[in-house]
Amino acid sequence: MPNTPQTQHDWTVHSINIHGIFFERWCQRIVAESKGWTLDSVNYPVEFPPPNGPFRGKESTLDIRASRDISDHRLCLLIECKKNNPEFVDWVFFQKPLDRAGKEFIVSQVENTPRTPPAQGWDTISTIRHLTSNFVVADEARETRANYRDLKNTSNKTKTSNAAIQDASYQVSLAKQAVAHEDDAICRRIGNSSSVAQLPWRKKLYFPTIVTTARLFVCEFDPKAVDPATGEIVPDKAMVTEREALVFEYPLPRHLQFAPGNVADSYKEGLVDLFTRLHILVVQSRHFPTFLQTFYGQDTVPTEASPLPMPVPESGSTQLGSPADGLQPPLT
Repeated sequence: MPNTPQTQHDWTVHSINIHGIFFERWCQRIVAESKGWTLDSVNYPVEFPPPNGPFRGKESTLDIRASRDISDHRLCLLIECKKNNPEFVDWVFFQKPLDRAGKEFIVSQVENTPRTPPAQGWDTISTIRHLTSNFVVADEARETRANYRDLKNTSNKTKTSNAAIQDASYQVSLAKQAVAHEDDAICRRIGNSSSVAQLPWRKKLYFPTIVTTARLFVCEFDPKAVDPATGEIVPDKAMVTEREALVFEYPLPRHLQFAPGNVADSYKEGLVDLFTRLHILVVQSRHFPTFLQTFYGQDTVPTEASPLPMPVPESGSTQLGSPADGLQPPLT
């Protein structure tokens, strides 16, 4: 297709290209054709917090739900497909300071535990699980437009935004909270029913994921190199490297947060911050097929260095409670 559309047909296809429906269908196809994965649903309706009398939660749709079974674990990918804004082709993430970052990936888990006979059914709990990851963890991000050659030739000023990143992060966070809560409620109902069905799975882990056509970069720098008078840094003091995938630590809006099941212990142990943030996998679309091929093992997320499982003790789990008190959204 030419860079500048020449006909009405060209303009129509160009517009849809920008909107991203073609890209979404490509992502669906990649999941469906990936060995071991099941394309569970597309455009899945979600709502969170769940309805409470006349109050309704925020509603949206999840682009892709995918899953695969590993032993008695089920891995659930919740995918937001994000075609980059044509004016902002690069997503630059800022690595979380190493003194505050680890090699862990915090993931939500719903666990079903069979009751001891002669009791029937199972008990269901939701927890936060600590897994191992070698991905860079970023806690800030910006989208950039233009480049040095454009600036020289057209005098366009370089601009930044974070609208697409924030929008994609919000959408996939809302979906993750909604789907995990929905699964928890359904499993509790079935496990307590008089006619007990077969256990669907022992543990289900939920991985919010953004697949984007934007190029991904990680910026590393020493804050000591920032000039306090201007708030800026000289170019050679910032290292920017391209990545195929990374982890974005997204600060959850209040209406998407959970409260811990045991508030007192969580405060005492300094774990409350876990309930205010969400780790999201961000994958460059060209790497997406490889990402799916290397995503396996119940105790890891895929790593850049090695896809081999690295066990984490079960003690690294924190029980979830209910959505934070007093955070129901107003009527819409």
